[in-house]
Amino acid sequence: MKELIKKAIVCSLVAGFLQYGLSTSLVKAAAPDDQSWQNQQDQQQQDQKRRAEQQRKDPQHQGQQRPGQQQQDQHHQNQQRPNQSPQDQQRQQQQQDQQHRDQQRQQQQQDQQHQDQQRQDQQQQHWDQQRQQDQRRHDWSQDAYRNDNWHGTSRQYNESSPFRWHESRSSMNVRFSSGYRMDRIDDDAWNNRFPGLHSYRWHDSDRYNQGTFWYQGVRVRDAVLFYDDDDELVGTGFMFDNEFVFIRDDQQVYQRNDSLLLSIFSVLLKL
Repeated sequence: MKELIKKAIVCSLVAGFLQYGLSTSLVKAAAPDDQSWQNQQDQQQQDQKRRAEQQRKDPQHQGQQRPGQQQQDQHHQNQQRPNQSPQDQQRQQQQQDQQHRDQQRQQQQQDQQHQDQQRQDQQQQHWDQQRQQDQRRHDWSQDAYRNDNWHGTSRQYNESSPFRWHESRSSMNVRFSSGYRMDRIDDDAWNNRFPGLHSYRWHDSDRYNQGTFWYQGVRVRDAVLFYDDDDELVGTGFMFDNEFVFIRDDQQVYQRNDSLLLSIFSVLLKL
């Protein structure tokens, strides 16, 4: 009996020892397999993180993602619009119309400013040309204009006049009237007193309405216009207090008491 008990105890111990040794071996064998699987999982996660980081930094990928984001935003807006009340939609339309009107008004103001600037430039150009014409002077150095027959005055002519110095006859004809006419004076005795100039008789007519010619408060209705070889106005002459008054393009006023000149002018007035 005792022998049987001893055998049973020994067998139990052997069985326990074998079971412990086998399970330990299995654990030791399985441990490396579990560690390898965990390493693979960690490697996969690192690869996924690396790819995600690369895609985030890639501009091309961002460009590919942007349209999708825009579509989502547009879809979100489209979903919101039906939710707007009719009052909100009307208010939004009124705001858009007001913006359109403001843009039109701003464009009109810019166009008006541009037109005003053009007019100012043209006017300035006209003034510059007029100044250049006024700065030109005829050569009055000939003896015929410096002899004792001419008497200089202390005044300059600054009164109202329809004439413009160095304006051509054709320009004056257009400015006064297409039918305006000036008669040339073909008298040798007259022309010898004004060498280098061409004389034309001028008569003031109210129907032309191009301004009036005044001298010392008296309206002059009959005069002679003197043009140079370039057909530009350089002098005007008329009768005043029984003397012939001659105004030059330098605004200087001269007088001449010449019986022959006065008689010729009297004849011209009757033509």
